[in-house]
Amino acid sequence: MRNILLYLFVIATHFCVAQENTVTGKTVNSKNGEPLPFVNIINKAKNTGTTSDFDGVFSIVVENGETLEFSSVGFKTVTMVIKDTAFLDVQMDEDVAELESVVVIGYGTQRKKEITGSVSIVGDDVVSELQPQIATEALRGTVAGVEVSQQGGNPGAAFNINIRGISSNSNNRPDIYVDGALTDFNNINPDDIETFTVLKDAQAAIYGSTAANGVILITTKAGRRGQKPKLSYSNYYGFQQVTKKINVLNATEYALVQNEKFVNGGDPIRFTNIASLGRGTDWQEEIFNTAAVFNHALSIRGGGEKYTYLLSGAHLEQEGAIGGSKARYQRDNVRLKSDIFLSETFKVRTDINYLYTENGGIFANGLGSVTFNALNSEPTIPLRDDNGVLSLGSAESSNEVFNPVTQIENTFNEFSQNRFSGFLNLEYDIIQNLELNGRLNITHQSGKQRSFTPSFVYGPGKTANVDPGENTVFEQIDNNNNYVFDYFATYSNTFAENHDVTLTAGGSAQRFWGFGFNGVAFDIPFNSFDFAILSNGRPFSPSIDDDERPNPDNLFGRFEYANTRSSLFGRFQYGFNGKYLLSAVFRNDRSSLFAPGFESADFFGITAGWVVSDESFMENTGITLLKIRGSYGELGNDKALETRQGVFNFDLQGEGEFPINGGNTIIRGAAPGSLGNPFLKWEVAKQLDVGFDLQLLDGRFNFVFDYFIKDTENQIVDVDVSGILGGGTAGAVVAPQNVGDIRNKGMEFSADYSFNIGKLEIGLGANLTVIDNEVTKVIGGEFIEQSGFRLGQAAARFQEGLPVGSFYGLQTAGIFQTQEEIDNHATYNLGATPAPGDLIFVDTNNDGVVDNDDRTYLGDPLGDFTYGINLSLQYKGIDFSIRGFGSQGNELLRSYERDNPFVNQLDYVLGRWTGPGTSNEIPRLTTETTNNGLLSTFFVEDASYFRINNIQLGYSIPVDPFKSIGLEKLRIYMLATNPFTFTEYRGYDPAAQTGNIITRGIDNGFYPAVSTYSMGVNVNF
Repeated sequence: MRNILLYLFVIATHFCVAQENTVTGKTVNSKNGEPLPFVNIINKAKNTGTTSDFDGVFSIVVENGETLEFSSVGFKTVTMVIKDTAFLDVQMDEDVAELESVVVIGYGTQRKKEITGSVSIVGDDVVSELQPQIATEALRGTVAGVEVSQQGGNPGAAFNINIRGISSNSNNRPDIYVDGALTDFNNINPDDIETFTVLKDAQAAIYGSTAANGVILITTKAGRRGQKPKLSYSNYYGFQQVTKKINVLNATEYALVQNEKFVNGGDPIRFTNIASLGRGTDWQEEIFNTAAVFNHALSIRGGGEKYTYLLSGAHLEQEGAIGGSKARYQRDNVRLKSDIFLSETFKVRTDINYLYTENGGIFANGLGSVTFNALNSEPTIPLRDDNGVLSLGSAESSNEVFNPVTQIENTFNEFSQNRFSGFLNLEYDIIQNLELNGRLNITHQSGKQRSFTPSFVYGPGKTANVDPGENTVFEQIDNNNNYVFDYFATYSNTFAENHDVTLTAGGSAQRFWGFGFNGVAFDIPFNSFDFAILSNGRPFSPSIDDDERPNPDNLFGRFEYANTRSSLFGRFQYGFNGKYLLSAVFRNDRSSLFAPGFESADFFGITAGWVVSDESFMENTGITLLKIRGSYGELGNDKALETRQGVFNFDLQGEGEFPINGGNTIIRGAAPGSLGNPFLKWEVAKQLDVGFDLQLLDGRFNFVFDYFIKDTENQIVDVDVSGILGGGTAGAVVAPQNVGDIRNKGMEFSADYSFNIGKLEIGLGANLTVIDNEVTKVIGGEFIEQSGFRLGQAAARFQEGLPVGSFYGLQTAGIFQTQEEIDNHATYNLGATPAPGDLIFVDTNNDGVVDNDDRTYLGDPLGDFTYGINLSLQYKGIDFSIRGFGSQGNELLRSYERDNPFVNQLDYVLGRWTGPGTSNEIPRLTTETTNNGLLSTFFVEDASYFRINNIQLGYSIPVDPFKSIGLEKLRIYMLATNPFTFTEYRGYDPAAQTGNIITRGIDNGFYPAVSTYSMGVNVNF
């Protein structure tokens, strides 16, 4: 009996051992039979895994009865139970729409099919196609409802991002989260990005107090468990050029116009020998140059049984198309990201980032800038004199217009920033279906700025300083920090087979604090930037008499702030049978930025959806997905106050002069640095959205529609106050107030279609956004008006019934042709008597007098609609793509021309009025005082445009001959960024706007848009 048992034991042992074997196989696309590389293969029983190689081949140790799971982005997951199999042929079906893919929605994820809010997703394929220098550019023209505008084409220029219109007068930026950590676009290496998820409606309510302007969630690339090390390298080299020159008069044209202008004004002619002038100096040509740009990005990622990792780095350098190396911009990124699986229930995620930026900076955007001077300088003046020395210019020219080349040569700026951020996430599955998360994100940012203005002469009577012997250095150091601690629990379960429930509850604590110092010094030794530091100079100006010199301490400034937020939130998600969907969010926020009694606010969001395509009556209709959804929510915004030095409290950080003894004596003393506002309320956005998602032709055609209304109430704006109370004193900050309400109402459309013609793969896409913007309420007055047009004229308004930033001035009706027309027109009360050849201003209120009361709405910088289009082609190893975006109906206020007799002018003056019937559009030229320089429709231009922002041609070289060295991909490409802009706008860039919400459309000489032409390579091992 013992022998029999021993025999059976040996047989059983042999049988068991024999069942564990190495299974090989191949993963292929079921549609075309092509091999699928990099498929993740997990043994569910042992939690071990591997990946298929470039040919789709894999091998893995497995026992009979164990389950293998095969997953890959863009394909449906396959599970297979192993039974006496030596070779597996794994056919994977495309999941074109990826309806089952998981999407990040804030403090959690959700299947794309079950999302009930208005959410847009941009994948890494778009990012790699656009090759943006700043990640923001990847959203430009690619997402309906998202408008991205740049504040100029200078290296490192800031972007304005508006989701569903202008909704706040203070801060329209959406919140940016990278893998759950709060950050901004400038701190992200675009090559690290895997997806953008844009939350545009009440779906963002989970973020509460800062979500009113929308939320953008960025997921970065990561390693995978069981993945062999994968090395990726990409680079591009190229050059940048200004895309457009403004048409101004050449020297001959200028002289003729000048002579006519002076004769009409009763003065002698300026130029007697016009024939010798030729074209003269093209000042724009002198300041524009070809600028180099290059980028390198390297990453390695992979993973083992218990960990994953990603290490990446990137280096970008860019010179300025104006200023060259003096406008140089540099950015260095390093990221280390890892997941550690301490057990099957406990995971630790870390993400460490370092960013360094350096920027020279040339003032080339606005009044007094290099571009401003180039446009207005006289073309009759040579760049250099006979000795090769830069011209000093004309003594007759305005003191505000300088030689722009001299200005560049005497510009010395250094801006640098170090930013370190660390992210730690602990994820613990307490019991089945219940997960706990704790996140800590810490950011430290330090910046340094140094600017030096040497002593130099621009021209006769024109100096950079009060005295020719002066020079000035300005230095500033700032330190900004924040931490965000999030903790939340998520419970997910299915009840009675069809009832899916997910509950999320948690809290958040944030603290923002910082400080900084700055100072000014004069008389730097040797008049040199090399010696330009505060300790080498004197804390007062040599041109100031001893008895008038201020206290040296007054030339140094300091700021400090510390603000906190705390929040509690909860979310309930319910789905019945995967087709009836409901989600509800509640969040309570407390902010130290508000006074007691106003520091707490509640926000909420409700979303619902119906997956109609899953109903039985939709069978055999050819519709892959039809989902109807709707949402409503209230979201907050206090971001305008984040870095303030005091909001409801009085800070003695200002300095003022105070009269005593009946005004006979003036004493100096401390003044409030910021006025308190104990009644300041939260800015709140109330958002309604209804829409649907449609998918046809097995996912090859997708269409999304949304109708939305966003009402923003109690907007927070800094309002000017009396200087004696602190608002106008040194170091002062004006008081914040709630000024009014705005409504944005509109529709979004987006569609994409992909199909094949033989082996040619074609993809088409388009989006369209229509928004009606209106100020619906102004608190405490009829309007808020800001200047910005020539000599401080009031230019733009925040006024009930009008769009934000509307231009407000006089309406024109052509040109007076005769004195009789003037006599029969309403009387002018504008400061100058009209004459034939002057602009006709409309008496809008019909009171018989044309004065300031006749000012009216002239237009606004908000387009009637914006749109984006794209086309991609792929044939074997060749790929081609083209993308464009545009705006229709937006207007800009032309304010870069000076109203001065000697400056140059745009060439439209060649069509000026010179007598009855000669022109009904361009007024006469004269040195006399006229009303023609008043803000009117004459200066408001249609700035509609369409821009091709990306053309790319690439070729993937066959890598079969290089498999021995592990090469998996080798692609070379050529790229043109912003090569063409179609517009009738006279200025440099119809797509540029300032960062100020009310004056965003006033063009004081935007830095010109630049085109970039580059070649690059992508390599994967």
